[in-house]
Amino acid sequence: MPKCPKCKTEYEEGAAVCPECGAALPGQQNKLALLTTVESETAFRIIEAKLAQYDIPALMKHKTFGDFMQVLSGTTMYGIDVYVPEPALSLAQSVINEDPG
Repeated sequence: MPKCPKCKTEYEEGAAVCPECGAALPGQQNKLALLTTVESETAFRIIEAKLAQYDIPALMKHKTFGDFMQVLSGTTMYGIDVYVPEPALSLAQSVINEDPG
């Protein structure tokens, strides 16, 4: 049985995330799921850093002409979509919604 690279817990073949720690498992072709939309690349980087603590990769995708506006003006008025692997979506949602207090 394969083991999670992060916590070394055994998992079933074909699993996408570790049942113990929630880390994305190697060798899985995961579909991406929309986690949230943010207003700036800085906001994306904050979410990306929080998710990295749980070994959840994040992908930034500008809406419509946002990538052009980012290059032209250094910002975008269209927003940035944040995507994560589909199996890690519920964990990612809880991570970004947790109260820092």
